[in-house]
Parts: sequence; C-alpha cells; structure tokens
Amino acid sequence: SNTSALLATHRFSAKRALPAKGNRNSLEAIYLPAPGSHVVNIYPQLVYHELKLPLLGSDSWDEVELTRKPEAIGSEAYFTVGFWADLDRPATRRFVQRYQDRYAAPPDTLAAHAYDGARILMEAVLRSDGTREGLREQLAAFGPFDGASGEFKMGSSREPEKEAVVLMIGKESIVPAP
Repeated sequence: SNTSALLATHRFSAKRALPAKGNRNSLEAIYLPAPGSHVVNIYPQLVYHELKLPLLGSDSWDEVELTRKPEAIGSEAYFTVGFWADLDRPATRRFVQRYQDRYAAPPDTLAAHAYDGARILMEAVLRSDGTREGLREQLAAFGPFDGASGEFKMGSSREPEKEAVVLMIGKESIVPAP
C-alpha cells in the first residue's frame, strides 16, 4: 500500500535524547517478583535509567536462566527460597545426597518439603496413641524439627513456621546471604 511504502522510506530521527529519570523518589531497593529470566532482561533497563539499586526478589528467581548467568545482575540482589540444595547444613546435605543417589538429579523445593512433611507425620503417628485425636495432639505439640529444608516448629495455628533461606547473587554464583 501507499502508506506502508511511505513509512518504509521515511527516516525517523530523534530531536533530543530523553533525560534519565534516576532515583527521584529516594528508593532504597527495588522489589521484582518476576521470574529469574525476566530479571536478567529487566536489569539493563534499570541501569539505563540510573536505578542501580539493590534488588529484592522471591522464589520465582530460582530459575535456570538466572543461576547460569548470575553475573548478568551487577547490583546487590537478594531473594528468598523455601529450600536451597547447596545449604551447608548436615540434614540438607544428607537429604540431597540420598535424593541424588536415588533419582540422579538434585532435589527441588517441593521434594524437600514433601520429605519433611512425611517425616513429621511419621513421627507424630509413632508418638500418638493410634487415634485421630491423638495424632492431632501430637501434630499440634510438635516441637522443633531439623528437616531437609531447615529447622522449623509448629505454630499456635498448627502451621509450620520456619525462616526463609535468603540468597545473594554474587559475581559468579548464587550463595546464601551472610
């Protein structure tokens, strides 16, 4: 069409470069609850707009794209996960080794939580008097438990409570935050 021919031959030129906005709102950090592959693509835009601030993320950052290229993030960056196979904890190391021996692959968060949940349930069954109410009481009174995904206990609402694992993106790898 005539319009597309005109557009194809027209030269676009910028009159002036757009000024960078920078950190006008005095932000201290940026929370990006995006997948890790998106964070790798978003980071250059933050640098371009002079927003080279610490980044905070969620377990959605735990993706192959980000773990293979941690150097793509040049700022301080932290995210939380429910389980990290490289934690230097005896219970975690034992679980990871047994899992890899059995399945020839590293465990993920779901595997670690399922393992911990099954162990808690098994211990509560063994401690109970064999009745439904006895099992319920044992689960409610369950004390501190050192599981594959970390140490936790049952809260007053009968929900497991544990600290999240905070990871830091270093220049060459992802490591637990100090």
